[in-house]
Amino acid sequence: MKNYFSVFIVFVCIIPAIFILSPRAHASHAAGGEITYEWVRDSTYRFYFKFYRDCSGIAEPGTPSLCYYNSCGTHRGSLRLERLVRLPDGTFNGMEVSPGCPGYPTRCESSSSNLPGYREWWYVAEMTM
Repeated sequence: MKNYFSVFIVFVCIIPAIFILSPRAHASHAAGGEITYEWVRDSTYRFYFKFYRDCSGIAEPGTPSLCYYNSCGTHRGSLRLERLVRLPDGTFNGMEVSPGCPGYPTRCESSSSNLPGYREWWYVAEMTM
């Protein structure tokens, strides 16, 4: 019984203290993503992947992959999505989502800024099922 109690004390008191006293951890992540699709013709579909990145975070991917499978397990694979140069509305890809207020640059415009900034990148691929 005494042995179990000492193990309990180690886990309850010492292990959390290691995490509290350890140096701060930092990470750089994607801010978000979205997958949409549209019917093109017959059994062909166009897939869009929107990637949102923090301007002080990781870089946007070059050509991400979209993995797919059906619930029967008979079809599976992956598509390579290509980065668009211009979006369907004619604007350039990689634009800042919301530039914020005039006179107050975000991190997308100035690395010394304290205001976060986010860019949106679009990718596309077509698949015939």
